[in-house]
Amino acid sequence: KQWYQRRVAITAGIFERYYKQHLAKRLLHNRSVSDDAEKNMISKLKTECGCQFTCKLEGMFKDMNISNSVNEKFKEQTRDQPPLSLDLSVRVLTTGYWPTPPCKTASKLPKETEMAFERFKTFYLKDHSGRQLNLQPQLGQADINAIFYHKKEKSTDCDSALIPLL
Repeated sequence: KQWYQRRVAITAGIFERYYKQHLAKRLLHNRSVSDDAEKNMISKLKTECGCQFTCKLEGMFKDMNISNSVNEKFKEQTRDQPPLSLDLSVRVLTTGYWPTPPCKTASKLPKETEMAFERFKTFYLKDHSGRQLNLQPQLGQADINAIFYHKKEKSTDCDSALIPLL
């Protein structure tokens, strides 16, 4: 009986890690079919596995909602400033909720991207003093449209987006 309980606990841990990683990707890259479907699944998991199992998953949704409202406020309050050369959308994530893979390579971001992030950071820390913001480029995405020999190309992950800048 102990062997079976241990096996169930290990399997639940593997499932939790897998589901959490894939939910994070869907939320961060706006690839979720429906927030309601995701929340319904979390509700079912909560019923089956308990509150502790789903606490971090619910926190991920909370972070996304807060990030959306912070981005709207940022865009409203920076209308009077010189426009950025890029469309910036920042996700403020709570460290304990999200599975953050280590950054594989130290990439040097373009100056415009760093300046845009610094503007957001100044805005955010004005209202949320005492917090720390760290840029996690491995979790982000960038859309670059380029024309090479009359053929359009589009890149959507940060590492690939940096290649044309070399």
